[in-house]
Amino acid sequence: MKKGLKILLKGCLGIFILIIILFCIVVYPILFPKKVALSDYTDDYTITAKTRHPKFKPLVNQFKQQQHRFEFDTCEYKYNDQSFFFGDTPEKILSIFGEPDEKDERTHYQFGNSDRYLSKDDAEEIEQLKKDYGDSLHILESTLYYYYNSLKIGISFEEIHNNGYEFKSFRISMSGDSYRYEYKYGKTETLYDVILFRKVPYQLDMTLNEFMELSNLSHKKLRKTGGFHRSFFMFQEECPPTEETRIYTAIDSYASYETEGGGHMTWTGDFDPNESSTIESLSFYLETLESF
Repeated sequence: MKKGLKILLKGCLGIFILIIILFCIVVYPILFPKKVALSDYTDDYTITAKTRHPKFKPLVNQFKQQQHRFEFDTCEYKYNDQSFFFGDTPEKILSIFGEPDEKDERTHYQFGNSDRYLSKDDAEEIEQLKKDYGDSLHILESTLYYYYNSLKIGISFEEIHNNGYEFKSFRISMSGDSYRYEYKYGKTETLYDVILFRKVPYQLDMTLNEFMELSNLSHKKLRKTGGFHRSFFMFQEECPPTEETRIYTAIDSYASYETEGGGHMTWTGDFDPNESSTIESLSFYLETLESF
């Protein structure tokens, strides 16, 4: 009887210990999540060009002969040897690129469980929102956009505490299609054939893997986005404008994954580093941990 009781107690103790282990593995991280810091999402590697690669020098020479030259380094960006940085004013950007083909200024309004971006042309809608929501209508931020259609670039500025706008994002298209909407602009000629990204030349229509052959960049270093449009990005450590922000670099090249199963039971398998697409665009913008 005593022996059976001991066995029962040991069994109960084993089950109790198992419950504690399961709690630590499954429940504890949910109830007491680890505090995530911005450093957890920060890349600290350096991209080094392979200058001895046979394609390197001819591509760089081709870049130098272009009328329109874009260089995107770690902290500094250049157009025809003129530098611009995050935090620059619209006036500084205008001095480099001239007047944009299109300009758009929008304010982000939040009301109830909804939000909307509205421009000055939406004055009637803004007045109606003020009447409907009064003090519960909140202005989150205002954004100014410049579009240079011939260069296929878009630049945005964020208003800083009603103290003017500062450069916040830059996007450049490197495909034959318009960087915005193909139905609006159609296929247009690209005014450059080679750009420099971290001092590594990228020629239009190169695949991501072909570009990475010219540097020490690899799929192990690049982060991958999820969702329908799978692409790559970097969240760099260098030259953050503030302690709370990092420069997010998006490389718009479709990431390839193996296909598992078949028919109605098809699902996405492992990432396939041997297959890569062209880089359709590059984007640079500021992110905080909350927005990321």
